[in-house]
Amino acid sequence: GAANFIVSYSSQTSQGKTSTLRIAASCWGCPNERSPQSAIGTWDATRTWIERAATAQCDLPLILDDTKLVSSPEEIAQYIYDIANGRGRGRGSIGGMRGTDTFRTVLISSGEAPITSFTRDAGTRARVLEVWGPPFGRADSTTVPVVAAISRAIMMNYGHAGPRLVQYLVSNRNHWPVWCQNHQGLLQQYVERAGDNSVAVRMAGYFATLELTAQLSYDAGIVPWQADTAIADLWPALTAETAEADQAESALRYMWSWIQSHREAFYSPSRASRNPPHNGWAGRWDGGDGSTRERWDFVAFHPHRAEQVLAEGGFEPEPVLRSWRDRGWVRVSTGRSYYRCRLGGDVPADLVAIERAAIEQLMGEEPAPTPTSAQAPRGIVGGRPPH
Repeated sequence: GAANFIVSYSSQTSQGKTSTLRIAASCWGCPNERSPQSAIGTWDATRTWIERAATAQCDLPLILDDTKLVSSPEEIAQYIYDIANGRGRGRGSIGGMRGTDTFRTVLISSGEAPITSFTRDAGTRARVLEVWGPPFGRADSTTVPVVAAISRAIMMNYGHAGPRLVQYLVSNRNHWPVWCQNHQGLLQQYVERAGDNSVAVRMAGYFATLELTAQLSYDAGIVPWQADTAIADLWPALTAETAEADQAESALRYMWSWIQSHREAFYSPSRASRNPPHNGWAGRWDGGDGSTRERWDFVAFHPHRAEQVLAEGGFEPEPVLRSWRDRGWVRVSTGRSYYRCRLGGDVPADLVAIERAAIEQLMGEEPAPTPTSAQAPRGIVGGRPPH
């Protein structure tokens, strides 16, 4: 009943990523990627091939080398969802609907870039254990001979460990209920470690599966060392970047970077005498010219410009903007989804007004002082709404 997931090894070229995949493949079959019988595939494959390979090898790992070979990088997110969900693409036929392939597997992948870097989709980060860096440490005179010796050994001896583990599981079927309880116990431990990090909570199941497998492999006499802490020790490293899965936060970081590099695109009272850019003002930022740095308390966009900037950054504007409103990161006028404000004219506009306090909290700074006068800054309609 454990969930499918993806393990991705990524680092610079010639650092041992493919050797790591060979070790994994050697448990089940030929680890030589050049052999017609190789247990290692490549990312130079179609979605249909990946789906059918996972179905044909159901209950075995699917191993794919080198993400830079993928023909359509933008489809990687869909591949991740396919594998994690364990279901292929729904298809029709002349006679009606075809059956949908289902499978249980773990995808083991390698590449020079993290597999999650191909998409900003938050859901992919909750389905991938991303391991960055040389798997064997630095590639130097100490590690290179070791890796070479391992590669030679597994090229001559392979296909034993996996079947041996399966035989151990089959021969001890009466222990399955206890092992399932152990899995649930490990799962609960990792869930507690995850706290309120929803992405890490999802990863808890992957760690429970890995730790139980390590224990069973030792009990079966396959792995000659106890690994009862090895998996747990990886938890901090493999969950450290789960904040990237918070698309609202990532989008705000991206937006702030865009704001800082496009100061001239914003109207401010000090720019009232200037002509707007050829494509119009992006919005209002009273601190955009730097002369009133301590006096601004929001930076506002026209809604269509906010959506445009987010889309250019690879984010989905609608859920991001809704999440910002839910978290109180943008201010809104009473009864509206936006903040009503003037941009140099007499007619007010509805704007996406990002709170300065939200930006500074995200960037790890204390919120700077805002105007203490009860009077609203010039040009703001209705003053600051209550929170």
